[in-house]
Amino acid sequence: MDKKDKKIRQEQESNPGKGVAFCLNCNDMDDLAVSDEAKDLDQLHRRFDNCREIGKFQGDVCARIYVAEDRIDEPAFFADEDEDS
Repeated sequence: MDKKDKKIRQEQESNPGKGVAFCLNCNDMDDLAVSDEAKDLDQLHRRFDNCREIGKFQGDVCARIYVAEDRIDEPAFFADEDEDS
């Protein structure tokens, strides 16, 4: 981890009461969760790295990566709820 990433991580951790701010600078978020792009996390991470380098990323979490990494369609996602019943 380089110094810049470490500084950003420390700033985020130092404000735990603050809500999470999602970066929504991408204008093509419609249907991302069901698109082929969402299946290629490496490509999304490269895009995210580029956004950070050029200064386009504004927020705590990249909304594209958050949506793509969502595992709501996996059976294990609801496993805990079934056990409680």
